Order: sequence, then structure tokens, then C-alpha cells
Amino acid sequence: MQFRALTDLYLNDGTYVQAGTTFIAPTGWVPATNACDPLTPDAVQAYWNAGPAGMRNADPNRAISTNGSRWSDLFVGPPATQWLPVDPTKPHLGYSLSGTLGGNLGPHPA
Repeated sequence: MQFRALTDLYLNDGTYVQAGTTFIAPTGWVPATNACDPLTPDAVQAYWNAGPAGMRNADPNRAISTNGSRWSDLFVGPPATQWLPVDPTKPHLGYSLSGTLGGNLGPHPA
């Protein structure tokens, strides 16, 4: 599973990943909502399986929050795949993934 870090991360094996870098996730790692961007189909599936934790009460109009603007030599662009509400007026309908890799997995309960 390959991801791009949107914020600095520590993986479950203790590996530090700097925001803006791509990495191969270790076995059993659960991707965090809005902390990484899945780059391969198996990563998208793991991201979808983890679900949109914390998104139910989030403002859907707020930008994805990262620490990419901190002092660093790496640019951190916006995610290519992100959780979007199925219907912003009906949060009980859940969220679906945007992007070319995540758009076909259907809605996920909040």
C-alpha cells in the first residue's frame, strides 16, 4: 500500500514519515482520515475500510487541514482522494471518496 503523507506521521512500526513524502505502509497500518493520500488501489481500499472517522461533525466546507505550510523543503499539495459527504444536508447518508481511484467504492457510513 503506497500513500503520500499530508502531515508528519509516525507509523505503527515506529517509522517517521515527513509530510509530502510517499511511503509504503507496513502491514496492519490503518490510514488516518485527512493525514494521508492513498496512491494505489490497495491503499484506497484500506482508506475506505478505515472510514471517514471524525467527519460526521466536521464542516464539509473547511479545507483539509495539514501542517504542510510549516518550514520544510517539501511541498505538500492537496489530496487527490478525500472524503466528501454524499449529501451535505443529510449527514446520515455517509461519505464517499472523491478522485479517480476512490470514486467507485460507494458511500461509507459516517
